[in-house]
Amino acid sequence: MFDLNSAIKEAIHYLGEENFDGFNFVYEQIKEPNKLEVIRDGDNITIKYSELSSLFRGLTLVKLHNSELNYHLKFNKYFNHSGLMHDCSRNGVLNINSVKRMILLSALFGLDRFMLYTEDVYEIEGEPYFGYLRGRYTKEELKEIVNYASAFGVEVIPCIQTLSHLNQALRWDAYKDVRESGQTLLAGIEPVYVLIEKMIKSCRESFISNTIHIGMDEAFDMGAYRYALNNEVIDKTKVFLNHLNRVTEICKKYNFHPMMWEDMFFKLNQKGEQWYANNNKLSDEVKSLIPDVDLVYWDYYHNDISHYDNKFALSLDSGKEVIFAGGAISWIGFAPNIYGSLEISRAGLTSAIKNGIKSVFVTSWGDNGNECAAFASIPSLALYSTFDYQGGCDNKELSKILECVTGDSLKRWGDLELPNKIRNALLPYENPSKPFLYQDPLNGFFDAKVKNHYSDLYKKHAQKLKKDAKESKNFSYLYQTLSDLCSVLEFKVAIGVNLRKAYQANDREKLRECQKELKTIIKRLNTFKQNYQKQWVFENKPQGFDVIDGRLGYLNNRLLTAEQFLKDYLEGKISEISELKENIITQNDSNNDDPIFANGWAMIASVNAI
Repeated sequence: MFDLNSAIKEAIHYLGEENFDGFNFVYEQIKEPNKLEVIRDGDNITIKYSELSSLFRGLTLVKLHNSELNYHLKFNKYFNHSGLMHDCSRNGVLNINSVKRMILLSALFGLDRFMLYTEDVYEIEGEPYFGYLRGRYTKEELKEIVNYASAFGVEVIPCIQTLSHLNQALRWDAYKDVRESGQTLLAGIEPVYVLIEKMIKSCRESFISNTIHIGMDEAFDMGAYRYALNNEVIDKTKVFLNHLNRVTEICKKYNFHPMMWEDMFFKLNQKGEQWYANNNKLSDEVKSLIPDVDLVYWDYYHNDISHYDNKFALSLDSGKEVIFAGGAISWIGFAPNIYGSLEISRAGLTSAIKNGIKSVFVTSWGDNGNECAAFASIPSLALYSTFDYQGGCDNKELSKILECVTGDSLKRWGDLELPNKIRNALLPYENPSKPFLYQDPLNGFFDAKVKNHYSDLYKKHAQKLKKDAKESKNFSYLYQTLSDLCSVLEFKVAIGVNLRKAYQANDREKLRECQKELKTIIKRLNTFKQNYQKQWVFENKPQGFDVIDGRLGYLNNRLLTAEQFLKDYLEGKISEISELKENIITQNDSNNDDPIFANGWAMIASVNAI
């Protein structure tokens, strides 16, 4: 049985036992909520804590203040709950060791909640196609996770979907009778609620938390297809609210209190208005029909505190408990945006405290294949914890606690965004490394964005990240993988431009240089693939890697084909390379200096239908 003593030993071992030798520890739980005190008097250390997770932040603070002989640190937490939601539904399903490591780190920062976002990757008795071949969590695995987390005072909350975002499950004909579309359930029919009850019953059997996240976001096609065929009059608001009330009744049956993404309330029947418009106030009728559910206001886009103030006002006007969810920008390819995530989260958390929000969590999504390393979200966890315990901090102070827990400073963590840093300023969703990597060597329509100095820049990025990998004690693999990526891009970023220019100028000597560069790219791509695969298996279950393996294999084949075409052309076996005859034009008449954002692999890899 993994208990509190085991958790304390594991935390001290991770932080470094040398930082705790010779001390006499007293752990004292107090009744007053949201309090933490750490007191050192010579060799005697007392940690007074309200919530168990705070005890572990106390251990972190002991290490952080190790050089001080006497101190008395006192904290009043701003939030009742704070934590992480990690996306396990877009191919990367965290393995059990990684989940435990993430929970340990969460506790060392003092966070008390943890969610694995599982659309279909969890076991449901009698539903063999649910999470089929996708690395789904068994009930035994989830119970093991819950037991481990409980010893650290971390509440593991089931985080599922009960309306839309069920693409991978609904692809199977076993669910043809309950689907509205390829991603959304057909609201209003009994078989749907039979399935949802199975979902929630399975969660009850695997989790001890009485809180559940039921999803409900972005159900844009609700009522648009099969429902429309069977009903003459469609009021999407009523369809949605009727469905929500059925789901919350099922939750109540299994002693769950639900939370949900709130965006659909503000998007239904808005006639073009978007959630981020500033005047989407809920009607009194809608508010009266919302059941007993907490509303999660998610926002990953803005750095203006007044924007959040406005949205919190609209959300709180619902009369329901409001939770804030920000984002660690991990869904834009292989590299995250560290500083952009921190800037946006600072604004949201500052407003959350100002508006009396009592629960917050940071999301780590994996859009388009979960290419980014799971542990790239760690700086955001550190930031959320500092807002929880002290209302925020500057980057210098944030770096201290990051280095204390992880061994790496904020500056080093920030180097993870280097693959996307080709301009002086990096916008939050700028991700040139992804299209520059995946685009075709002969038909690369992002070539119009390539500048002469990019190759040298990627060479420098590769060297910097390689240095980070050598110096990082606990997360070396993160830096090594991205160093390998930049090493590929040193030649890959300009190969299409160089090929086309040399071909159209009939510069055969330059074409021979390009042929050598293609071979270099292929060799470096293989190194990147090998180390990325090690990263994937270290963090995730093996399922899901087939997608990245296929993407890199597709690219490798196109590089081999380009090299063969070039060889045949130079040897006179073919008279032309027709792809290189056509000029690349800028997309949508955009300026070449515009930031690059492209996140769909199929849209990057080819202009043809994939």
